Amino acid sequence: MGQAEFKRSHPLSEEEMQQDITQAIKEWDEANRMFQFAQTDEQIDYAIYSLIACEKKYSMLLKKAKIQHLDKKNSEATRSERGGER
Repeated sequence: MGQAEFKRSHPLSEEEMQQDITQAIKEWDEANRMFQFAQTDEQIDYAIYSLIACEKKYSMLLKKAKIQHLDKKNSEATRSERGGER
């Protein structure tokens, strides 16, 4: 998913973003516990896929949060510049 796709998706409030990131961390921790207690080959494979998916989700959310923050800062700077031109 490219940067443009992140911008097109519905922006979340800071509170919603924080909740999503916190939930992703919980899911990642749970996947890690699942891996630690996996006994069969199938359980190990499933736990590894879950860990990878959780890591990707967490990374995606952090990237989206960073982009939203940068977009917010850029729009605020643009408004300040326009106000200063008057």
